[in-house]
Amino acid sequence: MNGSESHTLLIVNNDRRFCKKLKAALVPDQAMVLTAHNEVTAKAILEQDDPDVIILDLDSIEATAVRMIELARIQNKEVSLIALGQKRAYQIMQAVYDAGVDSYLRKPFDLLEILILTRRYLRKPCLKNNLVRVQDLVINKKTHEVVRAKRSINLSPKKFELLTYLVNHPNRVIYKEELARNVWKENFERNTNIISVYISYLRKEIDGGFDHKLIHTKVGCGYIFKT
Repeated sequence: MNGSESHTLLIVNNDRRFCKKLKAALVPDQAMVLTAHNEVTAKAILEQDDPDVIILDLDSIEATAVRMIELARIQNKEVSLIALGQKRAYQIMQAVYDAGVDSYLRKPFDLLEILILTRRYLRKPCLKNNLVRVQDLVINKKTHEVVRAKRSINLSPKKFELLTYLVNHPNRVIYKEELARNVWKENFERNTNIISVYISYLRKEIDGGFDHKLIHTKVGCGYIFKT
């Protein structure tokens, strides 16, 4: 597995200047940005690639927008879909939401507005072919392989389950009681330290030797997996 693989973003918009500006603004995010200026190119990209985030300008492909959203959602249930549309186009707004769009951004909008929204979705774990990617960490949910920065990490089944749960709920406090219910399937007493022990071991294996730490402790509450 390659831990350096990044998220893929597809921009479907016939405004080449907009595509160029957005692509340039996303350079620091290290995402692979693909662009399609018409529906034919967009469908061809969807057949060959598996984007994690799609920004779809409805005015560019109005006639087939709903079908393309449905196609993208069928191909990848985890894909994040952002639709760009007119301010008062309530009928098409309802249609694209029903088809599976996550967010609808009304025109006109500032570039910063779409950057904030796009980065929100780019922070989600990257899941492709049973692989979950978070920055330089790669998890194979099928084989239970774990790699960080090309370094293989061997985890016990319980530590792997714990890591997977943390990765699937990033950037928020995960309480010990929540981990007890969902990872251990038990209701531990509040004074037990088994979860703290497992987190400590997991942190050494996942974060040991790396400047950027993924697993953080929220004193008195629980833990945060920061992406």
